[in-house]
Amino acid sequence: MKNKCLKTVALALVLAMAACMFGGCASSKNSSAGSDEQELLSKVTESGKLVVCMNITEPWNYIDPTTGEYTGMGIELVEGFADSLGIEVEYMPLEFASLIPTIEDGKADMLVTNLTRTVARASSKILYTEPVGGAQIVAVVQKGSYSSVDELNQAGITLTTEAATISEEIAPDCFPNATMSPCNTNADAIAALKAGRADAFITDTNVAEAVIAADDSLEYINEPVFLDTYAFGVKLSYTSYTFVEAFNLYLRLAKLDGTYGALYEKYFGVKWVPNSTEIAM
Repeated sequence: MKNKCLKTVALALVLAMAACMFGGCASSKNSSAGSDEQELLSKVTESGKLVVCMNITEPWNYIDPTTGEYTGMGIELVEGFADSLGIEVEYMPLEFASLIPTIEDGKADMLVTNLTRTVARASSKILYTEPVGGAQIVAVVQKGSYSSVDELNQAGITLTTEAATISEEIAPDCFPNATMSPCNTNADAIAALKAGRADAFITDTNVAEAVIAADDSLEYINEPVFLDTYAFGVKLSYTSYTFVEAFNLYLRLAKLDGTYGALYEKYFGVKWVPNSTEIAM
């Protein structure tokens, strides 16, 4: 109870500072910048609703088959943040490739998924939160078909992944001799692998573990392609910074009071051990 109270008080202070920083304490507009665009933190607290776009990627965001409701690591983190602000969450499930355009167009307030941070995205599209997690990128294959990542880097090999993800972006560098054929969803990529239209499905270990748990004809090569870190995001705008700072504060406190670790163990089945100082904070 004590930690929960501290978290609520800290977030309340951020809200108060945000109101004063952008357009004066009595205004929710950034009048000093000559724009009528409302500051994001004020917008969601005044409306009482946070519109979240996300894709279905277990264990981050998925539908609980017993309740029919959204659940997952990402869902619980954003729900906890919204509860701290006293607002509700409205979900907008989309294919991964549609997530960033939806944020850019202002159709959603926040992007909640295991989103890889890249300089290209940050320079013109997305304002990232602090890391919400991380994982290794690996290759899922038919059992017994391949034993090393190097075997996939050759002519005649077809790789698949979810379109517009970091796995598609890094494929030309990591597998210059293979061909990448992305699919709209992870489910489509898995179907392509099982049907023989692809030799490997490139994804992170979180997704890979869920895939092989559901289908024992598949396995992943225990050799990482590279280490990835994830964040949530909002539209890159001067109106978004205090919102991100409020979420970052919530995330730091959740890591300190054990909330984050409990969620991690619940959804990933292992104790949370940060693999970098950045993620630990």
